[in-house]
Amino acid sequence: MSEYEAIERQRSEADQSARLLARIAAGESLASITRDPSMPSRPRVCEWLWADADFAAAFRAARSRGCDLIAEECLEIADEAASTAVEVADKRLRIDARLKLMARWQRVAEREPPEPRIDMSQLSD
Repeated sequence: MSEYEAIERQRSEADQSARLLARIAAGESLASITRDPSMPSRPRVCEWLWADADFAAAFRAARSRGCDLIAEECLEIADEAASTAVEVADKRLRIDARLKLMARWQRVAEREPPEPRIDMSQLSD
């Protein structure tokens, strides 16, 4: 890979990571983001999270902002008028799903970052 190609790849990845963080901060799930062909794959995002402590911290901060937006969305759903038992059950299901998702995201965010992996094949004698 030429130096120009390497710079372009870095620029493209920086743009993708910025757009990914913006979408995470908007409360979008990683699964839906990585289904977008213009975004990196889920394994690639996981690779960034493992390899780049700064990106991992930015991801956790964006996820926290996304959880705040989802919590506000739960309030809006709860405040919507419901006239039938089916509507009440639907609202409860929508809120519960969001609350469970936020709890999962928060548990993942609270985990300690993994120790850096050492590739033994790259060590020299």
